[in-house]
Amino acid sequence: MDESRFDAITREMAAGAPRRAVLKGVAAGLAALVGARASAAAAGGDGGGRGRRPCCPSGYTALCTIAGRPTCTNTTSDPDNCGACGTVCPSGVCTAGVCSGGGGCPSGTTDCNGVCVDLSTDESNCGTCGTPCGSGETCVAGLCTGSVVSVCGDGICDFAAGEDCSTCPEDCGPCPA
Repeated sequence: MDESRFDAITREMAAGAPRRAVLKGVAAGLAALVGARASAAAAGGDGGGRGRRPCCPSGYTALCTIAGRPTCTNTTSDPDNCGACGTVCPSGVCTAGVCSGGGGCPSGTTDCNGVCVDLSTDESNCGTCGTPCGSGETCVAGLCTGSVVSVCGDGICDFAAGEDCSTCPEDCGPCPA
């Protein structure tokens, strides 16, 4: 309700206007207030209410929770919210909502399109970025291998995977003399 309407209602009350006229004025004011909030909500605003989600200004694409507080951010360029809230770019570079750039990955991993991967074990990036293993294959030491993987030192002598006394004495024992 705007101030001029409120002032008019209070003047009517002070002047001894009939109660019906005062109640009509109050009802009209409430209806106008409810209508204004509904219009603001339909237009994407918060209607001035408390506890409602605020709108982000132009140039911001999302409302993300950062440090426990709703914060407007641009997910097309924010490396801590790249493409979506909470998607962190290891390289620290977010371009058009996609992590890019090199570096920034922990030791032993490589940045493949903004994701740090271990090229020695990643089935989607086996040996090099973008080299996937086939169905049923596993990435071992950067090479795609069949469905049975030999892991020497796991306590199992796996003949099907190529382990024997000469290739894995830890699991298969020493070869006979």
